[in-house]
Amino acid sequence: MNSTADVYELTAAVIAEALSLSVISSVGIVGNILVLLSSYFYSGRLTKYALSVFIVNLGIADLSLTMFYEPLIVGAVLIDAWPFGLRFCEISATVILICSYASINFLAVIAVHNYVLIMKNSQLYAKIFTKKACALISLFGWVFAILCSLNMVVNQNRLQYSPEYHQCRIDFTKIPVVEMVPLTLCGFTLPCTIIAFCYCSIYITVKRSRRRVAAPAFAISTDMAVEQARQVRRRKENVKLAFSMFLVVAAFVICFLPFQTVYLLTLFGIELPYFVSRSADFINTLNYSINPIIYAWRNDQYRVAFKKILLGRCFSRRNMNNKWAVKPSTGITPVS
Repeated sequence: MNSTADVYELTAAVIAEALSLSVISSVGIVGNILVLLSSYFYSGRLTKYALSVFIVNLGIADLSLTMFYEPLIVGAVLIDAWPFGLRFCEISATVILICSYASINFLAVIAVHNYVLIMKNSQLYAKIFTKKACALISLFGWVFAILCSLNMVVNQNRLQYSPEYHQCRIDFTKIPVVEMVPLTLCGFTLPCTIIAFCYCSIYITVKRSRRRVAAPAFAISTDMAVEQARQVRRRKENVKLAFSMFLVVAAFVICFLPFQTVYLLTLFGIELPYFVSRSADFINTLNYSINPIIYAWRNDQYRVAFKKILLGRCFSRRNMNNKWAVKPSTGITPVS
């Protein structure tokens, strides 16, 4: 009797975990594909060109993670073993590692973009974020992610299947602390510091700006009033855009911080209960599926683009160019 109950409870837990991961994976794959298709078909209507490029890179990293992370775990969970072979185990662990670093790299790049957009003038913004510069920045983001991962993936004995987590991953216990500390500082601490600096600076500037706007002003000419209103409108649009991207960063921190904390504690030999480690790992899987939801929630243009793509209307270029009229996107003009 007890044996039957134990088997039933185990089966229920396995099915629940597999279903949860399947839902997260489906949302992530469909959502990130929608982001990439929206950026392709409606380029220039959703965000500024530079931000669109960086969002595409972030979307590629997140899509790769949702394809190589949750679906493979589901297969392993259902049969309690890795069914895809040793070589694919190593490939999936490598892709997950590189794309994890790339994801946080492009979040940092987007933070710098928003910092320049709001804190600096439009001339400086135009000089920095040229098409060539965007391509080079994107290339650097991926190269830096590969370099951060290189030392761990070269030593194949560090990549192995973990029966406890039902996934192929880095065995951090085989990596010396002297190797991991610099990688953690460069691959996690440095991007997070850049992100924190940029958004804190934006918050302080916006707060001061609102105080100036609220202060009584002297009489000004009609032309000056119109120009001032235009600048205020632009600033509000840019701030709304920056806040939307800040939510993406906040979601990343909330999802990734527990996993990173568990990893650091494990690195220093501190063992945690399985439930805590597994929960942190599960929360981390949410990170790569949540960004498209934030885009659709905060940006009307993305929401409309998603709808058009799901209805199949985007695949007619003539319809895209001539019939789909969308107002200028939020935050497309730098502060002057």
